[in-house]
Amino acid sequence: MGYSGLIQWTGNKRAHIHYSMDITGQKNTQSQLEYLASTDMLTGALNRATILGSLQTVLSEARKKEGIVSLVFVGLNRLKWINATFGHDTGDQALFHTVQAIRSCTQRVDVTGRYSGSDFLVILPGCAKGMARVRIVQSKSILSRLNLLGSQGAVSFSVGIADNMELPYAETAAYYG
Repeated sequence: MGYSGLIQWTGNKRAHIHYSMDITGQKNTQSQLEYLASTDMLTGALNRATILGSLQTVLSEARKKEGIVSLVFVGLNRLKWINATFGHDTGDQALFHTVQAIRSCTQRVDVTGRYSGSDFLVILPGCAKGMARVRIVQSKSILSRLNLLGSQGAVSFSVGIADNMELPYAETAAYYG
Protein backbone atom coordinates (compact mmCIF):
# COMPACT_ATOMS: atom_id res chain seq x y z
CA MET A 1 0.00 0.00 0.00
CA GLY A 2 1.45 3.38 -0.87
CA TYR A 3 0.75 7.05 -1.34
CA SER A 4 2.54 9.43 -3.59
CA GLY A 5 2.00 13.12 -4.19
CA LEU A 6 3.40 16.62 -4.56
CA ILE A 7 3.17 19.18 -1.78
CA GLN A 8 3.93 22.87 -1.68
CA TRP A 9 7.19 23.45 0.18
CA THR A 10 8.76 26.64 1.55
CA GLY A 11 9.91 29.22 -0.93
CA ASN A 12 7.38 28.15 -3.54
CA LYS A 13 9.26 24.93 -4.13
CA ARG A 14 7.52 21.65 -4.55
CA ALA A 15 8.45 18.42 -2.82
CA HIS A 16 7.54 14.93 -3.87
CA ILE A 17 6.40 12.77 -0.98
CA HIS A 18 6.16 9.00 -1.21
CA TYR A 19 4.86 6.90 1.62
CA SER A 20 4.46 3.14 1.66
CA MET A 21 3.64 0.56 4.26
CA ASP A 22 4.08 -3.21 4.20
CA ILE A 23 0.74 -4.82 5.04
CA THR A 24 1.87 -8.41 4.52
CA GLY A 25 1.47 -9.12 8.23
CA GLN A 26 -2.05 -7.71 8.25
CA LYS A 27 -3.02 -9.77 5.19
CA ASN A 28 -1.59 -12.92 6.79
CA THR A 29 -3.52 -12.22 9.99
CA GLN A 30 -6.69 -11.60 8.00
CA SER A 31 -6.26 -14.91 6.14
CA GLN A 32 -5.66 -16.74 9.41
CA LEU A 33 -8.77 -15.18 10.99
CA GLU A 34 -10.87 -16.13 7.94
CA TYR A 35 -9.60 -19.71 8.22
CA LEU A 36 -10.36 -19.88 11.94
CA ALA A 37 -13.83 -18.42 11.42
CA SER A 38 -14.76 -20.95 8.74
CA THR A 39 -13.13 -24.18 9.91
CA ASP A 40 -13.93 -26.81 12.51
CA MET A 41 -10.63 -26.99 14.37
CA LEU A 42 -11.01 -30.62 15.43
CA THR A 43 -11.62 -32.12 11.98
CA GLY A 44 -10.30 -29.49 9.59
CA ALA A 45 -13.66 -29.56 7.78
CA LEU A 46 -15.70 -26.42 7.21
CA ASN A 47 -17.85 -25.40 10.16
CA ARG A 48 -21.66 -25.42 10.08
CA ALA A 49 -22.15 -21.81 9.00
CA THR A 50 -19.60 -22.10 6.21
CA ILE A 51 -20.83 -25.43 4.86
CA LEU A 52 -24.41 -24.12 4.77
CA GLY A 53 -23.23 -20.99 2.95
CA SER A 54 -21.32 -23.17 0.50
CA LEU A 55 -24.43 -25.29 -0.04
CA GLN A 56 -26.48 -22.22 -0.95
CA THR A 57 -23.78 -21.07 -3.39
CA VAL A 58 -23.42 -24.47 -5.06
CA LEU A 59 -27.19 -24.94 -5.34
CA SER A 60 -27.61 -21.46 -6.82
CA GLU A 61 -24.93 -22.18 -9.44
CA ALA A 62 -26.51 -25.55 -10.24
CA ARG A 63 -29.92 -23.90 -10.76
CA LYS A 64 -28.41 -21.37 -13.16
CA LYS A 65 -26.60 -24.05 -15.17
CA GLU A 66 -29.28 -26.74 -14.71
CA GLY A 67 -26.60 -28.91 -13.13
CA ILE A 68 -26.67 -31.76 -10.66
CA VAL A 69 -25.45 -31.65 -7.08
CA SER A 70 -25.41 -34.57 -4.68
CA LEU A 71 -25.54 -33.96 -0.97
CA VAL A 72 -24.36 -36.66 1.40
CA PHE A 73 -25.36 -36.64 5.07
CA VAL A 74 -22.78 -38.57 7.11
CA GLY A 75 -23.34 -39.59 10.71
CA LEU A 76 -20.50 -41.15 12.70
CA ASN A 77 -21.88 -44.25 14.41
CA ARG A 78 -21.52 -44.84 18.16
CA LEU A 79 -19.60 -41.64 18.98
CA LYS A 80 -21.04 -41.44 22.51
CA TRP A 81 -20.06 -45.06 23.10
CA ILE A 82 -16.57 -44.47 21.69
CA ASN A 83 -16.12 -41.46 23.98
CA ALA A 84 -17.42 -43.36 27.03
CA THR A 85 -15.44 -46.53 26.33
CA PHE A 86 -12.16 -45.28 24.91
CA GLY A 87 -12.10 -41.62 25.95
CA HIS A 88 -12.66 -38.36 24.14
CA ASP A 89 -9.23 -38.42 22.48
CA THR A 90 -10.27 -41.57 20.62
CA GLY A 91 -13.63 -39.99 19.79
CA ASP A 92 -11.80 -36.96 18.42
CA GLN A 93 -9.60 -39.25 16.33
CA ALA A 94 -12.71 -41.02 15.01
CA LEU A 95 -14.17 -37.66 13.92
CA PHE A 96 -10.90 -36.56 12.34
CA HIS A 97 -10.38 -39.84 10.48
CA THR A 98 -13.99 -39.82 9.25
CA VAL A 99 -13.30 -36.50 7.51
CA GLN A 100 -9.98 -37.76 6.17
CA ALA A 101 -11.64 -40.90 4.76
CA ILE A 102 -14.33 -38.80 3.08
CA ARG A 103 -11.81 -36.36 1.63
CA SER A 104 -9.66 -39.17 0.27
CA CYS A 105 -12.53 -40.14 -2.05
CA THR A 106 -13.72 -36.72 -3.11
CA GLN A 107 -12.54 -34.27 -5.73
CA ARG A 108 -11.18 -30.76 -5.36
CA VAL A 109 -14.57 -29.15 -6.13
CA ASP A 110 -16.34 -31.22 -3.46
CA VAL A 111 -16.91 -29.62 -0.08
CA THR A 112 -16.97 -31.31 3.35
CA GLY A 113 -18.24 -29.66 6.51
CA ARG A 114 -19.16 -30.56 10.07
CA TYR A 115 -22.88 -30.02 10.49
CA SER A 116 -23.11 -30.94 14.19
CA GLY A 117 -21.36 -33.08 16.80
CA SER A 118 -21.01 -36.33 14.85
CA ASP A 119 -22.71 -35.29 11.59
CA PHE A 120 -21.15 -34.04 8.38
CA LEU A 121 -22.35 -32.74 5.02
CA VAL A 122 -20.54 -33.49 1.80
CA ILE A 123 -21.47 -31.40 -1.24
CA LEU A 124 -20.62 -33.02 -4.57
CA PRO A 125 -21.22 -30.58 -7.46
CA GLY A 126 -21.66 -32.24 -10.85
CA CYS A 127 -21.97 -35.67 -9.24
CA ALA A 128 -25.02 -37.92 -9.64
CA LYS A 129 -26.29 -39.97 -6.70
CA GLY A 130 -24.85 -43.23 -8.05
CA MET A 131 -21.33 -41.83 -8.20
CA ALA A 132 -21.78 -40.17 -4.80
CA ARG A 133 -22.71 -43.57 -3.36
CA VAL A 134 -19.56 -45.13 -4.90
CA ARG A 135 -17.33 -42.46 -3.37
CA ILE A 136 -18.91 -42.76 0.06
CA VAL A 137 -18.68 -46.57 0.04
CA GLN A 138 -14.96 -46.16 -0.71
CA SER A 139 -14.69 -43.77 2.25
CA LYS A 140 -16.45 -46.24 4.53
CA SER A 141 -14.03 -48.96 3.46
CA ILE A 142 -11.01 -46.76 4.22
CA LEU A 143 -12.39 -45.81 7.65
CA SER A 144 -13.24 -49.41 8.56
CA ARG A 145 -9.61 -50.46 8.00
CA LEU A 146 -8.34 -48.11 10.70
CA ASN A 147 -7.75 -49.84 14.00
CA LEU A 148 -8.84 -47.06 16.35
CA LEU A 149 -11.00 -49.34 18.53
CA GLY A 150 -8.82 -52.43 18.60
CA SER A 151 -10.84 -55.63 19.04
CA GLN A 152 -14.01 -53.64 19.79
CA GLY A 153 -14.85 -53.19 16.11
CA ALA A 154 -14.31 -50.60 13.44
CA VAL A 155 -15.30 -46.97 13.33
CA SER A 156 -18.16 -46.58 10.87
CA PHE A 157 -20.69 -44.08 9.65
CA SER A 158 -24.17 -44.07 8.19
CA VAL A 159 -25.11 -42.00 5.19
CA GLY A 160 -28.07 -40.54 3.38
CA ILE A 161 -27.70 -39.27 -0.17
CA ALA A 162 -29.91 -36.82 -2.05
CA ASP A 163 -29.49 -34.74 -5.16
CA ASN A 164 -30.54 -31.15 -5.68
CA MET A 165 -33.93 -32.28 -7.06
CA GLU A 166 -34.70 -34.02 -3.75
CA LEU A 167 -33.22 -31.56 -1.28
CA PRO A 168 -36.49 -30.37 0.25
CA TYR A 169 -36.92 -34.00 1.35
CA ALA A 170 -33.29 -34.90 1.93
CA GLU A 171 -33.34 -34.96 5.72
CA THR A 172 -35.98 -37.67 5.59
CA ALA A 173 -33.97 -39.75 3.13
CA ALA A 174 -33.35 -43.30 4.32
CA TYR A 175 -30.03 -43.94 5.97
CA TYR A 176 -28.18 -47.08 5.15
CA GLY A 177 -25.36 -48.52 7.22
